[in-house]
Amino acid sequence: MSSPLIEVSGVSKKFTVYRQHKTLFRLSQSWIKGVPITRELWALKDVSFSISPGEKVGLVGRNGAGKTTLLRILAGIYRPGSGSVRTPEDIQALFNYGLGFNPHLSVADNIYVLGAYQGLTVDEIREKMQVILEFSGLQDLLYLPAKDLSSGQKERLLFSVFVQTRSRCLLLDESITLADLGFQKKSEDWLRQAAESSRTILMTSHNLDLLRRHCPRILWLEKGSLIADGASDGILEEYARHCLLAENPAGPKI
Repeated sequence: MSSPLIEVSGVSKKFTVYRQHKTLFRLSQSWIKGVPITRELWALKDVSFSISPGEKVGLVGRNGAGKTTLLRILAGIYRPGSGSVRTPEDIQALFNYGLGFNPHLSVADNIYVLGAYQGLTVDEIREKMQVILEFSGLQDLLYLPAKDLSSGQKERLLFSVFVQTRSRCLLLDESITLADLGFQKKSEDWLRQAAESSRTILMTSHNLDLLRRHCPRILWLEKGSLIADGASDGILEEYARHCLLAENPAGPKI
């Protein structure tokens, strides 16, 4: 049996947040009254799991459950507050906020910047430029400032560069939600091919059908804790029921 490609052991992460809007008056009042002006927000609490080479794993949880924090730790953006993480050197991540994206550069320049972030050389990016443009559908906007792109077009650009990565281990954070249906279909076709390959994938999405199609295993985070880890069908069904109940605990109003 091969050793895990990703190993997370007892990882916790907390942030310090202000209890109210920070102004000089409120800070001074809190100091005079002896009331703490900040509080601790635990994003992750003692999370442990491992992922073997070639596994395709989905990550679910409601907003604020800690999914993006976990992926940022795996990508090396955050350090865990406690616990340990082991990942391969060539791990690559695609975040929905566009890490590395510069709105003031042109589409062409952003392709070079994003490609470098994904570990591609200048020559490789130049060689793949036409493929990236055709995949994204932005051939006619090569020199447009990226800030003038729509949200969907920015997502097209980010994803189209990301799919050129050579990495054997991929992290995707809700990465195809804004683009139109045609591009979502194209992106899922690529995802299906990646899922059928030897690559290791950890992805988060609120599209449970997408996860069911491509991820045989699911990790479920709730308030920073890992509460389930197992086969996708059972966990996704239970997670869907949990979400509906949490949003409407008293049942429908007539």
